[in-house]
Amino acid sequence: MPDPSQTGTNTVVGGDVVFKNSQRVFVREAINSSQFLTQEKKDNDTKEAEPLAKIRIKFRSPKGYHRELLVGVNPNATNDFDLGYDAPMNEYNAEDMFWVIKDHEFVIQGVSNFDIDQVLPIGMMIEEEGLIKIDLQSWENLPEDKEVYIHDKWNDSIHDIKLASYETTIKPGYVVDRFALIFFKEKEATLPTPDTVEVDVTEEPKEFVLSVKHSYRDNEIQILNTEEVAISHMYLYNLNGKLLEDHSSIPNAKEVRIGIKNYPSGVYIVKLKTNNKIITQKIIMKN
Repeated sequence: MPDPSQTGTNTVVGGDVVFKNSQRVFVREAINSSQFLTQEKKDNDTKEAEPLAKIRIKFRSPKGYHRELLVGVNPNATNDFDLGYDAPMNEYNAEDMFWVIKDHEFVIQGVSNFDIDQVLPIGMMIEEEGLIKIDLQSWENLPEDKEVYIHDKWNDSIHDIKLASYETTIKPGYVVDRFALIFFKEKEATLPTPDTVEVDVTEEPKEFVLSVKHSYRDNEIQILNTEEVAISHMYLYNLNGKLLEDHSSIPNAKEVRIGIKNYPSGVYIVKLKTNNKIITQKIIMKN
């Protein structure tokens, strides 16, 4: 459980444990009931605990400093500070990377899951403008098809670090609102040719591509509509199925931008209604 005393500091102060003679109690113990002589009984039904998922990522700064971060899944952990699961950073390089938990820097954190709506903010301290590199160092006890990405909000990109390192140029500063480790990426939706459009039967049927994503900087839903398919409505839902916004009168353009309200970071659902189809796509918002 989160530590209720975690209010602006990561310091955990201990104290002395004192035992007094008055706390001792004399009890005569029979030999047959002695807790010291009884052989331990093994429970044959005891099941081994399932191995917990872990991910390690590695950072290289413009000046050549390195840092490895660890995040692991534990059912008792949360995304807030958890005493015994999260390790604060206590030694800093001139340039460094860290997990961000309530405006504090951590090198290890425990969370309850690596689900598609999980967002793990990453912070950096940079002294010299230059190239940074983030690698997937290792992962344990995760299925091979598990998706792991670096979300760069300033570049509006989502990079698969299972396939290759993420590299980008960064300016000096203390950056805590740009990068995150996520586990989901929006997929392009394909819309078959509407029934009302004539198609040359000698050719393969044409497909229209509708790509939807959220712009962090402008807080907009961006729709890439290369074939300018007529869209009558755009609906925005949360994962519980609650309708948050309904937009109509959407122009026929190759790129459409629709401003939305501020919502908590997470995964949301966008539905686009065309003449004869409803296209559903999940998006990530990180505010």
